[in-house]
Amino acid sequence: MTNPFPFVAGATLTAAELNQIGEAVSFTPTWVTVGNATQTAHYYELNDMIFVQVDFSLGSTSAITGDVRMALPINSGSTFQQAANLTGFAYDASTAIYWRVMGTAFNGTAVRIRYIRQSTATAAAVFANALSSTAPMTWTSNDRLIFATSYQRA
Repeated sequence: MTNPFPFVAGATLTAAELNQIGEAVSFTPTWVTVGNATQTAHYYELNDMIFVQVDFSLGSTSAITGDVRMALPINSGSTFQQAANLTGFAYDASTAIYWRVMGTAFNGTAVRIRYIRQSTATAAAVFANALSSTAPMTWTSNDRLIFATSYQRA
């Protein structure tokens, strides 16, 4: 995608450039055992900002294991920025329960996906725990992991 920004005084912005602003670009995340899952992943680039959306629905040969990290489609300029903005949910299709997910920093090229749980010791404490084959639920066909993040490119 060509980038019409920054605008320059006197420059003409063409219809083609306007149509490219916010154009979705598909990518294939590198992360879990995809198997026969249904996976949709897009990113949008607007100037130096990257907006990412991922929808992953497990199939019978898919698997979620510990320390799930997703490679970013475009490297981040700030390791913590891309993790701080990641939010979404894990959906257990068999119980219709949603679990909140968030991102934690890994490096400038990947982000860890974590689920949020309340402490058993004190109700006031909340933790971000690693996903695994049994956390926050036992992952099976039709369970979903959906999230979005935004960050500034490197």
